[in-house]
Amino acid sequence: MLCTPLKRGAPGPADHTRSSVLPGRSAVEKIIAAHLVEGSPEPGEHAVVRVDLLYAHDGTAPLALKVLRDLGVEGVWDPRRILFFIDHVAPSTNPRNSILHNMMREFAARHGIRLYEPGHGICHQVVFEEGYSAPGMLIMGADSHTVMQGAVGAAAMGIGSTDAALIMATGTTWIRVPEPIRVRIEGSFQPGVTAKDAALYMVSLLGPMGANYKAIEFHGEINQLTMSDRLCLANMTVEAGAQTAYFPPDTVTQHHLDLVGASGKPIYPDEDAEYVDEHSIDLSTLEPMVAEPYSPANAKPVSELEGVEVDQVFIGSCTNGRLEDME
Repeated sequence: MLCTPLKRGAPGPADHTRSSVLPGRSAVEKIIAAHLVEGSPEPGEHAVVRVDLLYAHDGTAPLALKVLRDLGVEGVWDPRRILFFIDHVAPSTNPRNSILHNMMREFAARHGIRLYEPGHGICHQVVFEEGYSAPGMLIMGADSHTVMQGAVGAAAMGIGSTDAALIMATGTTWIRVPEPIRVRIEGSFQPGVTAKDAALYMVSLLGPMGANYKAIEFHGEINQLTMSDRLCLANMTVEAGAQTAYFPPDTVTQHHLDLVGASGKPIYPDEDAEYVDEHSIDLSTLEPMVAEPYSPANAKPVSELEGVEVDQVFIGSCTNGRLEDME
């Protein structure tokens, strides 16, 4: 797959295609098949794949750099396809964190890797806003909420620091090909109900491990969902254990890509794609949701919690900390 470079010099999906994709595939299966190096693109099987983009933050990148040092790796695979973010302990609160931040800065400067300093935003949001993620890409991030990039029609997965190190060195990684789940969206939000409520309902429906090693593909009446809505839903799929999430690119996606100067190659599921499970969410029936302790999957309609005293409220996070959420 070839496409024009993304904004900020980050290339889009590279041409990794080895063979024509067989019919009957889900979208995520087809993206993986297009990046296959060896192994099988069959759900449940293991495969080695080439990666279009890797990113890591100050909670995971220093560990990856230690792995590279221990292995004696001197260079990196492609600095244009690697991003660093200092966004978790930002600004630094103690000398130890400052040392780790400087380790990232020095490595990035030495190898020509783009590093985002504190103040630019949370890594997942910046990757989206700056046009680094695009349809058809295979993205790996050293953070579980990397799945958020599925909102643009990419296959994005969270990985550990060791895997991130080996991607930095080789541009490849191993994955277990996720089994696909289809979630069909119906209806429209009632006033006062948002995508976060839909996400909490979805996670409570699936359970905390109901999508473990699965890919959640959203279909149905998604054209009414904003990009912010899609980012929120995709981001929260990991709370049900999902390995990745996917929204089929449409005119809403294209409008975002035009705004950020990005492009990709949209990939869609076959009409006869097989899914291991299917669920429907009627947005018109939802009411505001609240997650009780100690899991997002323990979500209940606010009407069932009448009289419960609220001690603290947190506004923000990478799930739904955008302007649309504040408004």
